[in-house]
Amino acid sequence: MMRDDRVEGQQRGFALLEVVLAMAVMGALGSIIVTSLFQLNMTVANGNARSGVTTSVQTSNRWLTRDIRKAVGTDLSDPVASSSAAQFNWDDNGTPVNCSYGLTSGEVLRTCGAVVTVIARGATALSFDRTGELITTHLTLASAAMVSVTETVEFNVAMRGG
Repeated sequence: MMRDDRVEGQQRGFALLEVVLAMAVMGALGSIIVTSLFQLNMTVANGNARSGVTTSVQTSNRWLTRDIRKAVGTDLSDPVASSSAAQFNWDDNGTPVNCSYGLTSGEVLRTCGAVVTVIARGATALSFDRTGELITTHLTLASAAMVSVTETVEFNVAMRGG
C-alpha cells in the first residue's frame, strides 16, 4: 500500500492566485521605488545645478567687488546707459593696474594685463551702471545642466575714487 505523505487540509507549494497576487504587490512596490529614485535623482540634479550657479555668482561678485573697491577710475561715464563691459584702474604700490570685465560666449572674463580669468560660466547677461562713485552690476547666470535654473543678481559697490 502506498503511503500518502499529505495530511488532509495541508498543502505543499503555492496556488496560482497566491503567486499572481505576490507578483502584483511586488510590481506595485517596484514602481513606487523606481518613481522615488527618479524624483530623488531629479532633486539632486536640480540642487547641483543651483549650487553651481550660486558658486559662479559668488565668485564673480567677489572679483568685481574687490576690483571696484580698489578702483580710482573707470571707463564708465556718469551716468551711463548700461554698458556690457567695464574697465577699472587703480595704483598698486606705484604700479598702475587696469582690469576689464566683459561677457564673451557665455563667460564673464576678467582681464588684468595679459592675464585673462574666467570668473563665471553660463552668463546670459552682464551690465554695469554708474552713478557717481557707485557701480551697479547686473548679472544673470544659467545652468548648462538644467535650463530652468537661472539666477539674476544686482549688487552695488562704491569705488574708492581719486
